Amino acid sequence: MRYFRFTLLSMVLFIAAIAGASSWSNSAHAATPHWKAEFEAICAHTGNATELSKDEIKVLIDRCRKLEPALEKLEATEKKVYKRRLQMCRELYEYVLKSKEAAETSPAKQ
Repeated sequence: MRYFRFTLLSMVLFIAAIAGASSWSNSAHAATPHWKAEFEAICAHTGNATELSKDEIKVLIDRCRKLEPALEKLEATEKKVYKRRLQMCRELYEYVLKSKEAAETSPAKQ
């Protein structure tokens, strides 16, 4: 019986810890500045950039350019990190866009 109580108590504490961590992460996400949420949304597509349409890629590149002024207002270290990461995302999207455009204009290989 003692083992059963210990196991039951452990499970209850574990579930409570998970629920607490979940609510903490939700409140932490709610406190995320607008620029950071936009940054994460933009760069979230780098893994599947080749699957996006040209129009979708153009929108992401435009969003990168619009986000740059918000990053200029950050402190030096944070600004340097996020500007570089945004630049890398934008350059990847530009590369994929150029590749797609080149594939459309080049003659098909036989």
